[in-house]
Amino acid sequence: MQFARPAALAVRARLRLREIHAGHGYVLSSFLSPHYNRRDDAYGGSAEKRARCWSRCCAPCARWWGRTFRLCRIDANEFRVSDRHHAGTP
Repeated sequence: MQFARPAALAVRARLRLREIHAGHGYVLSSFLSPHYNRRDDAYGGSAEKRARCWSRCCAPCARWWGRTFRLCRIDANEFRVSDRHHAGTP
C-alpha cells in the first residue's frame, strides 16, 4: 500500500496534525470490521488478523512521523448493524 509517500509529504509540509482514516466505510474500516470482513485468509477472522492491513499501512507512516503520529480515526457504526441484515435476511 502506498502510505509512505503521503506520510513523507506531510512531514515535508510541516503538518502538525496527522491522521490515518480507518472509519466510516473506507477500506481500512472494512478490514477492521468483524461485520464486513468475512475473509478467511491472513487478513480476516481474529481481531489480530483483521488489524494486519491497518498495521501494515500505519508502519510506514510511523517511520516518517515518529512520535508525532497521534491519530487514527475509527468508528463504531457497525454496532448498529445486525449480521442478519448483512446476510440479506429481512
